[in-house]
Amino acid sequence: MIETSPQIAVVQEMERLIGEGEWDAANEHFTVDVTYTVGSGATYTGVAGIRAYMDWQNGIVRWRGHTLREQWNADDVVVIQIDSHFVRQADDRPVTVRCTDIYCMAGDNIRDWRV
Repeated sequence: MIETSPQIAVVQEMERLIGEGEWDAANEHFTVDVTYTVGSGATYTGVAGIRAYMDWQNGIVRWRGHTLREQWNADDVVVIQIDSHFVRQADDRPVTVRCTDIYCMAGDNIRDWRV
């Protein structure tokens, strides 16, 4: 079952905006001090930190969208399971990464994003 909610809609809109490179519009969906962590790596702070990480990532792979597996929302936490699709910059080979994104919300804003 694919659950929907207002907080899931915020996450989906943010993902769409970032995917289209609309960082100024996406900024409205985050708290000022949002944190972003991928795996056990460093934690990035603020939208500028998220963008810096994604700019680095885009030097290695180009994001081509994702396939939704599951999503749910409870107690200001949104969890989305996806297959994230990329193409390697070096040789245009496709790469698919199964991900679980966890979003801790502050009302309608994302305050912590973990991949």
